[in-house]
Formats: sequence, C-alpha cells, structure tokens
Amino acid sequence: MKAFKLEARAINAVTKMTAEKEGINIWRQVQVQVSILLVSPEMLSTPGFENLLLNSWGVGFRPMFLQIGYIR
Repeated sequence: MKAFKLEARAINAVTKMTAEKEGINIWRQVQVQVSILLVSPEMLSTPGFENLLLNSWGVGFRPMFLQIGYIR
C-alpha cells in the first residue's frame, strides 16, 4: 500500500477507546487521513460510522447503507 501511497486504518472497540483516551476523534481523523478503512462489525452501527458516511458521501448516499448496522 505504501508504494501506492494508500493509508489504511482499522477501527474496532480497542482503537476507538484508545483514541478517545487520547482526546482524538477517530472518525474525523480517518475522514481526512485514510484511503482504506477496515471497520469491525460492532462499529458499523455506531453514530460515528454513520456520520462518516454522511460527511463523505452526502445525505443522498444509497438508502441501503442506512441498514448497515443490521448486517448479519
């Protein structure tokens, strides 16, 4: 990924908690610094993930993404 200048990040309960302890808004950080985002299942239904989608894709993003927290 470095050869292509792609920055990747994973967000899960541990990385989110660590960022919060350091006073970092992890969702805002990945929005501006990351090309590839790996998200754990429990993070899919969080308000931060939904806000990331809305901020990145606008309010017109595909309606099925509203159901992303219900994936099984």
